[in-house]
Amino acid sequence: MDKYVSTTEERRIEIQEELKGHIIKYQKAYDCNNNEYKYNATAIVSVNSEFITIYDYCQQYPFEPGDNVKINRAEVQNPQWTIREIYEPFPKSSNNYGYWQCISCKYKNAVGSIELIN
Repeated sequence: MDKYVSTTEERRIEIQEELKGHIIKYQKAYDCNNNEYKYNATAIVSVNSEFITIYDYCQQYPFEPGDNVKINRAEVQNPQWTIREIYEPFPKSSNNYGYWQCISCKYKNAVGSIELIN
């Protein structure tokens, strides 16, 4: 998947029932006290051996890779809010080395509520 991917709108899904899986990558939300802008936490979750990107607005829990989680359906609270993706630099072996790639853009995605399973 060594290519530039910028949009996930065509990969958007709606969660119908509770999903269970484990965290692959996680980026915590920030600045949740601002009334005009809310920032989502972004998680790449493995569910039944398939990766799904979950956007959870103002999630402040510090999930770690490998944490078992459940994901419930959540409504988009304000369609004007911008989705915050997970970006990482391309590896040195890539022709695109020096640029950043959107890791979370590559998978099906949904707005959801992430909870830790004890």
